Parts: sequence; C-alpha cells; structure tokens
Amino acid sequence: MTDRYVLSSLILQRMDEVSEEFILALNNEIVQPDLQVAVFADRDVIQNRLKERSCLTRFEKGNKTNKELEYMEKGIQVLQEQGIDVFQLINDNNLGDSVAKVTQAIINL
Repeated sequence: MTDRYVLSSLILQRMDEVSEEFILALNNEIVQPDLQVAVFADRDVIQNRLKERSCLTRFEKGNKTNKELEYMEKGIQVLQEQGIDVFQLINDNNLGDSVAKVTQAIINL
C-alpha cells in the first residue's frame, strides 16, 4: 500500500502553521503505508512551472516554494523515523522515466 496524505499534511498543514505533533496525532490511527512516494523538483523547476500557470493555489502564491520544500524534507525524515519506506523521486520533466522508477520501487517491495 502507498500513501500520499500524511506527507501532504506534513507539508501543507505545516504551511498553515499547524503543529507537527497535532498532524501526527490526527494520523496516529491510520494504517501505515508500505511505501511513501515523495515526488519533488528543484526549486527553479518549480518556479518556472508556476510561472506558466494561469491560476495558482494559495500555497503556490507568494513564492512559498522554499518553505514547501523545507517541510517536505522534514516530513520525509519524520516518516522515515516511523519506519516508513520513502521513495524520493525527482520530477525532472521526464514523465515516462518517473513512472518507470515508481513502478520499479513498488515491484521491489
């Protein structure tokens, strides 16, 4: 089983200044995933992608990329400390290669 929600919460809810402890307490009773897939990109790649969009979410407005990447790194560390295997994938604009890497990680479970 894979999951994206706990890591997403550790990023987005932290950006809303919710404490890490509260987020983890809310997710304490969920089934832990066998694999957490963390997809990210370089700060400059993210900024260029955002410039191309006509509409941004509240998390994307105001140049919050550095904060988002910081919370992602911290969230990955928290999950790893809980014994969750985190597969980190750099989204380098090669979708086929990215899908192949995720598929291989799942097969290797």
